[in-house]
Amino acid sequence: MTKHLVRILLIAASGSLYAQSHFMTATIPFDFVAGAKSFPSGQYTLKVDPGPGTILLRSVDGSSSMIALAHSVSSAKVQAPHLTFHRYGDRYFLSQVWESGTDYGRELSPSAAEREQLARSRPIKPVNVAASIARR
Repeated sequence: MTKHLVRILLIAASGSLYAQSHFMTATIPFDFVAGAKSFPSGQYTLKVDPGPGTILLRSVDGSSSMIALAHSVSSAKVQAPHLTFHRYGDRYFLSQVWESGTDYGRELSPSAAEREQLARSRPIKPVNVAASIARR
């Protein structure tokens, strides 16, 4: 019952997600994991809701999507939008989403699969993938 309620709330929140933010697009050149889901390489749109920290990730062809909760992280002002991935060998995990002109981004909590990888080895240097912002 609780899982169903959470899903319903996330779907309902996705409506406000479209109303309040702008889209980012990125071409990700490798397969990756976001949350508990695996995604193939390809072009993706992301939408970050500034309020509750919801991230909507969707492949441009519509074959894959997910909604994740993420918390705020801060840094020096970001010059260009990008996604940060943790890399363990040949596995990549989406870690952070950064928009340009701000000093904060959103960070996804490590998934069970990433925590398992972390227990075995330290991540290789984080990998950044450029993104662009499209206003709609």
